[in-house]
Amino acid sequence: MHQLHHLFSELRSLFHSHHDSLWGTRLLRLARKAHALDAQTYTTEWLPYMDSFSTPWPDPLTELITIRDLHEATKLLPRARFSLNLSNQWTKENDVQHLIRSPLLSAITRLNISNKHFEHGEIERLANSPTLTGLTHLEVHRCKMNYASAERLAYAMTIPTLKHLGLSNNYIDARNIETLFIRRSTTSLTSLNLHNNQMGDDGVDAFIRSPHFRNLKHLNLGINKIEERGANTLLSTTRMANISHLDFGGNLLGNAGILAIDPEAQRPNLTHLNLSYNKLDDDGINHLAKLNILSSIQSLQLINNEITDEGAHTLINSPLLLNLKQLNLAKNKISPQGKDALNHIKHIDIIT
Repeated sequence: MHQLHHLFSELRSLFHSHHDSLWGTRLLRLARKAHALDAQTYTTEWLPYMDSFSTPWPDPLTELITIRDLHEATKLLPRARFSLNLSNQWTKENDVQHLIRSPLLSAITRLNISNKHFEHGEIERLANSPTLTGLTHLEVHRCKMNYASAERLAYAMTIPTLKHLGLSNNYIDARNIETLFIRRSTTSLTSLNLHNNQMGDDGVDAFIRSPHFRNLKHLNLGINKIEERGANTLLSTTRMANISHLDFGGNLLGNAGILAIDPEAQRPNLTHLNLSYNKLDDDGINHLAKLNILSSIQSLQLINNEITDEGAHTLINSPLLLNLKQLNLAKNKISPQGKDALNHIKHIDIIT
């Protein structure tokens, strides 16, 4: 009993503390210990005490890695919502089907089902589950996607609460893009990660045709074999006007990709732009410095290009970069003297 009183003191301290990143993990640990010591006292005293606090709990409370963990945690803390990471635990189809039919889905706001092959309609059943009422984040990385699996995954686009979708390292090409984002989709997405796929310029064309991305703010298209046409299509279009964070790193833009962008194009909401690893030299930077899309940029990433002192000077002195707060020029061709000059600029955080 003394141990249970000690745990309850820890619980009171926890509920009167700041909700940091480990708050939920500590709460679940205390709940497990208390329930193991005295299940009845936990039910009659601990749960009412926790429910008496109107302050919202972190959402998700903490990350779990097995369905068994989720089952236990929802019993101990029925008020909580969790992140479930099955990227290394998804083993049996029966387990998948059990989860899809289970009311446990209502306790999940973030789900990671990476490293899987969707061959049995799991995603379709997941999207149509009546208990999937609060999923906001879905991660489906490294699944070697083909046309058939893209058809199945497209059902995830119909989840009405979905805010973030991660689809990196999936071999997604232009045909997959059309299947995923044009035939079925949700307008609730605010963040989309398509890093390291095979979209190419045709994939960007297909992506732009989707009518479902009016709320999209974060878009990662890094390492997708995108060249000048794709860059111009995405950065010059008036569609997807709400994008604030755009990652174009590791593509095939070169100077031609920057020259292809309409200098009069407007992107008033674009504050973070990544053009790292794109083989840009001073000629490309000179043109970049004249693009109107830079006028709202606060963070510009240009890592591992071919920029010299001249290009860096041109960029820093561009009248369009009045809002710039961070500039990353690491792994370029800037001399020690050029780096020293950049380090003396105080109003911008410059990494060289």
